[in-house]
Amino acid sequence: MNKNQNFKRWGIDENYIYDYTNGQIISRRLWRNITSKDKDGYIYFNNTNYDGKRTYAHRILWCHYFNIDYKQLPRHLQIDHINGVKDDNRIVNLRLMNQAKE
Repeated sequence: MNKNQNFKRWGIDENYIYDYTNGQIISRRLWRNITSKDKDGYIYFNNTNYDGKRTYAHRILWCHYFNIDYKQLPRHLQIDHINGVKDDNRIVNLRLMNQAKE
């Protein structure tokens, strides 16, 4: 059996198309990638559908892929980039972790 057989490539809701293979979030109204990169290298977008603030793409993509309400994900949990590349939001590069204590 192919190990990627059960892998979802796309997710769709009323406003966005989520591409889990390259980490893009595409507006269904504008039909383009709507993300930007912050000064630290993380991909984000401003989205009134979630919390009206800057929303980090890796959190949205991970939550949408695993069918978890973004607003219900506790803040002490973070979505980690496995390879350390902050703008690599492919679902295979994201994992849920407890936030490191300083």
